[in-house]
Amino acid sequence: MTPCSKVSYFYFSLVTTVLLFLPAALGCLLLAVIALFKLPVMILVMLFFAMVFGLVVVQGYFNVTQEWRGRKARKLKGLPKPWVTVHDDHAYEWFLQHPANIPMTLENLPDSGILREQAQLNSGGGDA
Repeated sequence: MTPCSKVSYFYFSLVTTVLLFLPAALGCLLLAVIALFKLPVMILVMLFFAMVFGLVVVQGYFNVTQEWRGRKARKLKGLPKPWVTVHDDHAYEWFLQHPANIPMTLENLPDSGILREQAQLNSGGGDA
């Protein structure tokens, strides 16, 4: 099992939303200034970019709220945080404490040393 990324998707979405809000706000301000000087071509260009940046901010908002809901759901269920590195042995121990309908086999947890040792003991204990 590969280690999880150290950068949480939640924090990435939050920072991206905040960083993209500034250009969107400045774009709207610039649009208002250009509208005062009545430059019709530039108004159309700025409307386009204001719409693009505005939609990015809205998408960022939805990403952040979805991550908040996911965090609350994981917390209520007692699931580990996704940015914590979890190996198959840790997952095996966690599922022993929190039973689920997931079979504890080498197929589902291929890097588990505990399951590998149990399989070797059950198959005759050879040094293969």
